[in-house]
Amino acid sequence: MAKDSDIRTLEINFEYKTYKLRTPLKFGSVVVDKSTSLIVKVTVENRLGEEAEGLGSMPLAHEWAFPSPEVRSEKKLEAMKLVAESYGKLLTSESNNGKYLHPIDWFVKLEEEIPKITKKASQDLKLEEQLPILASLVAISPIDASLHDGFGKVNKICSYDGYSAKYVSNDLSFYLGSRFKGKYISD
Repeated sequence: MAKDSDIRTLEINFEYKTYKLRTPLKFGSVVVDKSTSLIVKVTVENRLGEEAEGLGSMPLAHEWAFPSPEVRSEKKLEAMKLVAESYGKLLTSESNNGKYLHPIDWFVKLEEEIPKITKKASQDLKLEEQLPILASLVAISPIDASLHDGFGKVNKICSYDGYSAKYVSNDLSFYLGSRFKGKYISD
């Protein structure tokens, strides 16, 4: 059932920032002294025509999300950026078709595309080893976070309050099976 609170993406912007760490971190045999984060700003619109900006950020920590020694660090980071940008284009394209969904349903709708985007990025960059799905999920997570943030802002609620029957079209049985009939994340 469609809700007035459902959103679509009008615009998405990416910014990458590299930070020098105060103290190096060690992931397995790799010592990390800097980290690149993806900062996503998304403009969303609800069915009432109201707009808001959402923000999301995440370090693209390929050191643990893609630990293979076969692929250079720069290539891993480039692949994660490509996945994020491809997913963002897909989200905006789907939104431009007049689709409005809850942020959870946007992820569910596009989830099956993630392995395809991952494989294409690996092929386009001629990686020695395929980018793991985990690295792709890390790369798109700031997009997901920005959608949830924008959803809360456009509907003038705390994003966490948006996980009840008032805002989500499907109970958890839709996603997790009949055992969760009548239950929502807010429960």
